[in-house]
Amino acid sequence: MADRWAILRTSGGRTLALAAALAEAGYDAWTPMQVQDRRRARGRPPTEQRVPIMPTVVFVRADRVSDLYRALSLPVNPFPAFSIFQQAGRVPVISDWELDCLRSAEERAARARMKSERREFTIGGAVKVAEGILQGMVGVVVDAKGKAPTIDLGGGWVMKIEGWLLRPDDVDADDSTGRQDRQRTYRREPT
Repeated sequence: MADRWAILRTSGGRTLALAAALAEAGYDAWTPMQVQDRRRARGRPPTEQRVPIMPTVVFVRADRVSDLYRALSLPVNPFPAFSIFQQAGRVPVISDWELDCLRSAEERAARARMKSERREFTIGGAVKVAEGILQGMVGVVVDAKGKAPTIDLGGGWVMKIEGWLLRPDDVDADDSTGRQDRQRTYRREPT
């Protein structure tokens, strides 16, 4: 049962609070979520807010369902209000792999958010490619226009790379991972 999940139901507004309260109490609980911008009053910047992808649903490891039944039987439930989903008089369980599509939806939402964020780059600034086939390569920004700045990766290799794939590279001189050597290999002063 440790590799299976049960479904808890709650109100839409309590979904994230229930998942957080259960996790804080030592339960392995999860609900897929994403970050959205919430508009504020005119002239104020929007704020980021975490929202559930599946409001009203929280998954919890099935081996802890009996503990949750005990919590529900207490005069005062220590968690936000919830019920344990049942069908035909039993608690259905879900395998880990059956939640993969929801995990993928959560990852897609996070990736879409990263792609939509505009990043500022400074000409001459060092960057590292965080994802993709060039992951780990370090280069220097030679043109910072648009969403895909032009990066000099060294050895005459200059290319446009989508900004969401890049991170600032703060390489320490005493870095023991070898990044300093890669920095010397790939970097060239902008012309």
